[in-house]
Amino acid sequence: MLKLALGNTFLNEMLVLTVAVLLMMIPFLLTLGSYSKIMSTTMKSPTHETPRKKHQKKI
Repeated sequence: MLKLALGNTFLNEMLVLTVAVLLMMIPFLLTLGSYSKIMSTTMKSPTHETPRKKHQKKI
């Protein structure tokens, strides 16, 4: 569509590129946030306990 325009399309092309980059960043940032939440949760867990011990009731 931009190729049909007779005038200068530089501004339109930059706007399309900017919007495309921003739209691609949203899923990337959501994934990055999710992985950081998982990592922070696993780092808080003591390493000496087995998963079975974590779920047993302490008497």
